[in-house]
Amino acid sequence: MQRVQGRATRQCTAPVLATGVPAVWEPPFQAAVQGWWSQLIAWAAGSSADTQIGYIRFGFSIGSEATINCTQYLEAANGGGGDSAMKTTWLNAYGTAASYLLGQVASLPSHPSWAPMMTVNMGQSLTTFPGGTDPSWATGEAQILLANQPFGIGTQGLENGAPNGTVASDPLDIQNGNACTGSNCCSDNWCNTRSMVIGQVPVIELQDCNLSNLGGGGTDCLDSFLAGTVPTNGQDQLTLAQVFLLSIQHGTTSAEIYYGDLECAAGATCTLNAQPQISYLAAVTALASGQPMGTSALMGSAKLQGSASMF
Repeated sequence: MQRVQGRATRQCTAPVLATGVPAVWEPPFQAAVQGWWSQLIAWAAGSSADTQIGYIRFGFSIGSEATINCTQYLEAANGGGGDSAMKTTWLNAYGTAASYLLGQVASLPSHPSWAPMMTVNMGQSLTTFPGGTDPSWATGEAQILLANQPFGIGTQGLENGAPNGTVASDPLDIQNGNACTGSNCCSDNWCNTRSMVIGQVPVIELQDCNLSNLGGGGTDCLDSFLAGTVPTNGQDQLTLAQVFLLSIQHGTTSAEIYYGDLECAAGATCTLNAQPQISYLAAVTALASGQPMGTSALMGSAKLQGSASMF
């Protein structure tokens, strides 16, 4: 298995596909995963930790991501029909999953303190859609979650850098709004799904794309130098602050950050680099307070929606 932009991916060949890339719409898979979900929900509801759980993120496809993998093989398994047919099948299965989860929660003797949550993502590596990435998959998934409330929504992959040599910057791409077509959308198209769900769901979660380096970048999808968003002081260490601030301004209520980043912010032995911890501490403290500094380091419009919690 490889790791690209903080997400688990697989080399797509028929033998690899057979080892575990799920056809999420097929009854055997649905029966197996629903059995696991029901047991998890029953355990969480009866656990002494129930009141300490804010949400449970239920995976859809690989690595909790709501995105298609090995598209060409799955479309063949879906009976052909290309991207359009696959999108219909995918969203139907996504809707089945959301409905099942909400029904399981509703059937509990008492309502738990936590909410179920699923992520949204764009159709990826499609076979016939122009550019291979269709942002309407994410909005379709968000619409399904809105129809199944109370249900949280999340996205995995806030980015500001140049993974694989191509600039992918949410602070820049957010300016495209609904005019984005896929490659120029925010990661997972979260910028547009946020405006659909703010104030209508119990939790809005966002995770940065990978463990940072040098206080906020240096490699892959978190690097303000590569993205071209370095402030006039030239500090690449502001990358974390940039993406954290962007997420708060656009409705995030729960930000999942990497333990290594939090470790550095806390002043413990920093396993990421030998740089001073001040940039980590500033970025994480700003995230926790919900009133971050350095707004001028961002681009695009701001919508401050309260404070954020960290998990």
